[in-house]
This record gives sequence, C-alpha cells and structure tokens, in this order.
Amino acid sequence: MWNNGRSAKWSDWAGIPVATTGAGSRTLPHQVDEYVEVAELMVAAEMYGTFKSRI
Repeated sequence: MWNNGRSAKWSDWAGIPVATTGAGSRTLPHQVDEYVEVAELMVAAEMYGTFKSRI
C-alpha cells in the first residue's frame, strides 16, 4: 500500500490537505509499465470494503 500526494500535486499550491491511498508502487502510477501485485490489490480491496462498511 502506498500513501502519497502524487496524484494530488495541484493541492500543494492550493493549500488543500489531501490523502491518497491504494495498491501498488507509488513510483508506477499512470505509466506505460504500471502494474499492481495481486496480494496488494487484495489488501486494498479489503481496506475499501472496511471503510465502506463504516460510513
């Protein structure tokens, strides 16, 4: 699991706090050779399911 602001860089200059999370390496998103390990995808799916059940 990764957590960074890579997909939310525009928020840096706007002063908006942002948290991102998901499966896969934070160095690969939105690239030609992007991939996600199945085990990481399963952990992310469990996390999303837990979050959904609590809101």
